[in-house]
Amino acid sequence: MWPACRDRGIASFTHGPILNTNLTNTKKEDVDPAVKGSARPSIFWFAWEIKGGDEVYVGDSVSHSVIGKGIVAGESGQRAYRYNAGNAMTEPSNPTTYWRHEVPVAWDKSFKPFEYKDPAPQNSVFPLKPPMSKELKGRGEVFDIYEDKANQSLLNELAYQRETPPSNKHI
Repeated sequence: MWPACRDRGIASFTHGPILNTNLTNTKKEDVDPAVKGSARPSIFWFAWEIKGGDEVYVGDSVSHSVIGKGIVAGESGQRAYRYNAGNAMTEPSNPTTYWRHEVPVAWDKSFKPFEYKDPAPQNSVFPLKPPMSKELKGRGEVFDIYEDKANQSLLNELAYQRETPPSNKHI
């Protein structure tokens, strides 16, 4: 999906239970309960937390490389999510799966890929907050988001949500 996203100037996301659900006027708490596990926080981050002016990175989980970097377009600090009802991308291997959830991004065409250690391979979207993201500036070393142990538990809490009412808490 990366080449198509880069060419269109977007970041895109999808997941089965929200495949054709416009989240523009939806609150987080109203997202379909069928959306469970690591997909839920990824959807929340993508649809509600990415703002205009944010720096975003694209990771390739196969090569364990950060392959793209861009700045989210739109008004600084404002929600950037948009739903593409008409001209959405489709998966190259499955042209019936539309990726309708988008964020406009000005991709850095001079960005040089670098290796990283995948902090949460089951998550598609997660935050990189200082000081965890400082390693991205140098790009000469392998990127390890968990190097900052003080913030490791915060990421774990967002990644592994329990879904049963008696255990509805973060690990």
